[in-house]
Amino acid sequence: MGRPGPAASTERGRKPGSPSVLVLALGIVLLAPSPIRASQAPPSGLDDLIDKATRQGALRVIVEVLPEGPAPHSREAIAKAQDLVIQELGGTTHRILRRYTTIPFMGLAVSADALRRLGGSLYVGSIREDTLLRPQGSPASP
Repeated sequence: MGRPGPAASTERGRKPGSPSVLVLALGIVLLAPSPIRASQAPPSGLDDLIDKATRQGALRVIVEVLPEGPAPHSREAIAKAQDLVIQELGGTTHRILRRYTTIPFMGLAVSADALRRLGGSLYVGSIREDTLLRPQGSPASP
């Protein structure tokens, strides 16, 4: 037999590009806690939303929740993430306006304190003000 080719593995281990190493690395990445969530910075624009909620007393927002688990896009995972966010809001002034069942979002009316809590949550991906937009093609209001 001849000499092993450049793609062959050796007794001591596999080359970095071999399929089994890539599969192992992918598995570790998928199973490990996300470093982005662990050190998540508050959503951008949060200070502006808090200022507005302070002036108005409450603010309507759309909150993106971050479901976890083997099926993060399932109704159960979305509902669990929503429940965790609601639990974190305990002791703050808030009202649940809408819990979506098939997309990881929920509508809330929140105080400035509740917004601060949402901004520090590991289960929240984004917070946007819930604003009324005019339908496409409709004339602008006078």
